[in-house]
Amino acid sequence: GIFARALAEAPDIRGRGRSAPIPAEWHAPLRQRMVLLRPEDTVARDFFTFLRGSEAGAVLQRYGFELPGGSG
Repeated sequence: GIFARALAEAPDIRGRGRSAPIPAEWHAPLRQRMVLLRPEDTVARDFFTFLRGSEAGAVLQRYGFELPGGSG
């Protein structure tokens, strides 16, 4: 089956079976977005802010995500 690289590289999945990346030139970018639905919720807002920061960006890149602006 086809599934996200992030799942294939997750610690509890990695090493089970085999996987191979699909070359990027074979498909259009798989764009994902993030929406803050409850800005008054401080936990949600803090998490939203965290996900936009460099620490979360490094984790996302480690699992194969490309950051906005193509810097990944």
